Amino acid sequence: MSKIFAISDIHGCGNSFDHLISKEIKLKKSDELFLLGDYIDRGKNSKQVIDIILDLIAKRFQVNCLMGNHEQIFMLTKNDDLRLQHWKEIFGGNPTLSSFNISHYDELEEKYKSFFEGLSYYFESKKNIFVHAGLNFSNENIFEDLNYMLWSRDMDVKSEILGDRKIIHGHTPRRLIELQKQLSNKENNYSFNIDTGCAYSNEMGYGNLTAIELTKMKIFFTENLDK
Repeated sequence: MSKIFAISDIHGCGNSFDHLISKEIKLKKSDELFLLGDYIDRGKNSKQVIDIILDLIAKRFQVNCLMGNHEQIFMLTKNDDLRLQHWKEIFGGNPTLSSFNISHYDELEEKYKSFFEGLSYYFESKKNIFVHAGLNFSNENIFEDLNYMLWSRDMDVKSEILGDRKIIHGHTPRRLIELQKQLSNKENNYSFNIDTGCAYSNEMGYGNLTAIELTKMKIFFTENLDK
């Protein structure tokens, strides 16, 4: 039976990502995988993360990839040295450059540029909406505010607009136990933040990469294997 999985905020944890999809969820070609952005930065293996994704796509796995704020700001460094320095210092960009063995976005191979520049902002189905950070429910069209989709941390969900759908997102790290508690509570669960802070393994309760299987609302996780 095919399954639907979502993973967010891998942040350069390539070994963790590989273990999660191959050993924990045991991804099959009949399954569908939604990746919710922030593949790069902070962790040391950003290139490995992208290579795994590209390999899955080449092998015809069903992989849907969203943009995160870290991909956006990496692309925006192309012609802006001040932004480049800010990205390296604040967003953990130096490990990304090292993993690709480059000093600037323009030095990337074309296949990586095509990947970053082809990322979507959201995916929508009858049961779920996938987005990196959140949706702006103050807008009549909740899919209009692209910046909010990448950067928001204060989503105020209006269930009358959302209907029977759930929002699956990441962006703001949370402890694994918080997600587990949320899944055990069946009421008023309209949005699920599945970012369990894989890149923050030095902080208690964080340091896990999590996948959620959306038919049974079951989570799979691995501790950070990229320390």
